[in-house]
Amino acid sequence: MPFSLGPMTNHWLPTLAALAAIALPATAAPMDVSVPVQQLSEELRQVWSADPLTRNWPYPDVVLLPADQRALVVCPTAAGAGAVPATSAVFCPTTGKVLLDRKWLVKDVQQRYGNWGLAYWIATGLGQAIREKAALPGPALSLAGANLQANCLAGLLLYQRPGLRPGTPKQWLSPAFNAYAAGDAGTQGMPGQRAYALLSGLGGTASSCASTAIAALSTNSVPDPALLKELAEDADNRATAIQRQFSPENLLPRTPRNLQQGLAI
Repeated sequence: MPFSLGPMTNHWLPTLAALAAIALPATAAPMDVSVPVQQLSEELRQVWSADPLTRNWPYPDVVLLPADQRALVVCPTAAGAGAVPATSAVFCPTTGKVLLDRKWLVKDVQQRYGNWGLAYWIATGLGQAIREKAALPGPALSLAGANLQANCLAGLLLYQRPGLRPGTPKQWLSPAFNAYAAGDAGTQGMPGQRAYALLSGLGGTASSCASTAIAALSTNSVPDPALLKELAEDADNRATAIQRQFSPENLLPRTPRNLQQGLAI
């Protein structure tokens, strides 16, 4: 005989609905990066305000865009500096603002690297702003070289703030290494070059952020080619390099340097 709840069906509906709510938990809300972005931006503002090169310049507004807006749509002129559509941060030369792409920060950055990844992208946008504002000596850089120099400047800014540190050694350089797709190397530099540039800003290579040094890095001509090769390989190698470069026995500078020292100007 077919089973039927008959007229009792309506009495069961509240119970069934409650059971369904238990069996099918609600989908987690998208991660909100607004608060950490604001906090990290303030941390970097303090570095900007104290550094001899930038302290007399207004700190750029750091704008976290709505999830449905892309940075290059909001600021098309950023494309002239080599920015690509799938980027998490750009400096907009038209408005003087650092624009952060909420979608990419949530999807690809914070979930993988935490606040260190967010700080990296804010600092890279500020590095682009410094390049725009400062008349840096040395050769004119290609688009890839300009991005590498922004990565290097990001390292200089980040390392001046001791509270801005990643959770694990693997996270130190991976945000730079994985910042762009392989097809973007022509305008953004190779992954290993970006990792090397960031490490240079952090004080962990024999190179600097000067335009001459960055132009050489663009062609893989660096004082420590074995290190560059190591950084280009995998996250474990990058973690090993970080631990070695900042070990007590290493003679490379580990104390924070200001922007002028890092740029050798």
